[in-house]
Amino acid sequence: MNHRKTLKHAMEKLGKPPGSFGPDLDTETESAPRPAPRLALTRYDADRLERLEPATIGECAAAIDPGMVNWIIVTGIPDPATLEAVGQRFGIHALVLEDLGNTAQRTKIEDHDSHIFIVIRSLETDPASARLAVGQISLVFGDHWLISVGEQNGNLLHHVHDRLEHSRGRIRKLGADYLAYAVIDLLVDHYFTALHHIDDRLEKLTEHAIADPRPEMVPVIQGVKHDLLLARKAAWPVREVVSELQFGDSPLITANVTPFLRDLADHANQIMDLIEIYRELAGAAMETYLSSLSNRMNTIMQVLTVIATIFIPVTFIAGIYGMNFEWMPELKWRWGYPAVMTVMALLIAVMLWFFRRRKWF
Repeated sequence: MNHRKTLKHAMEKLGKPPGSFGPDLDTETESAPRPAPRLALTRYDADRLERLEPATIGECAAAIDPGMVNWIIVTGIPDPATLEAVGQRFGIHALVLEDLGNTAQRTKIEDHDSHIFIVIRSLETDPASARLAVGQISLVFGDHWLISVGEQNGNLLHHVHDRLEHSRGRIRKLGADYLAYAVIDLLVDHYFTALHHIDDRLEKLTEHAIADPRPEMVPVIQGVKHDLLLARKAAWPVREVVSELQFGDSPLITANVTPFLRDLADHANQIMDLIEIYRELAGAAMETYLSSLSNRMNTIMQVLTVIATIFIPVTFIAGIYGMNFEWMPELKWRWGYPAVMTVMALLIAVMLWFFRRRKWF
């Protein structure tokens, strides 16, 4: 759980000075070896696009071209040596470097004059469990460069790479601020995709709750509500990030990007509206399940009551003739047994007709 990782990270940093690097606690076993992060550099302008895969951050920094937009993609959790090298090359604040190595950050934005630091939570649907998977992408960008850090960078950002390769839209003509916008916009679009899967799940759950309510539906509905809570926690601060980019006075955000930020703000508001709607639908699905279960129980109790009511007079008659008194004339009558059985059958038939006429079953 993300809140537990946050707490463990804070406890690990207890007593250390701000900006110092500590071990990342994203994994369940702290002693497990952490794979080295993979580096990639994409540099481009309106006419050229070059992709490199340097082995070290030093090689990556040496390949930076100030005349182009340079996108450094770090896939994995950077080690302290990598973070220090990045900080020295790009003049990144020590607190930002510390946060780049922490995978339990809240969505936020920090303006450090020469660079802007942004943390965005990513939302995807796990194909195996159909549950929501929450990740993190950290962005740091300056005048002509952008650094993205995330454990699943390659899977999440391939659409942006595709736009760069095919030179679709304005992305090759604008600067690093537009590239940062494009990455954030892609992550917000993934929010819509994740909510679409939740919408499908809620629709099926509501249909099953009406047609065939079962006890195993309760944890499924609770899982959807939990996923919506995660989505709300991830999406709510995005509006703050977009607002800061849109109305802040950073010279790194050019006027060409401002209209796109307004559109991104609209998308962030739509996301929050959808989340609130789906939270209400999830609550309605639970209420529908409980109502259907109650109606089914009422139907069962109604049938059992009808059956019990039918057998009350029959049992009464059988009880009278089962008392074994000596002076009971009907016991010695030749047609006594058929007569009693006929009366019982007539009573059952009359009561069934009466209940049916009243539509009690």
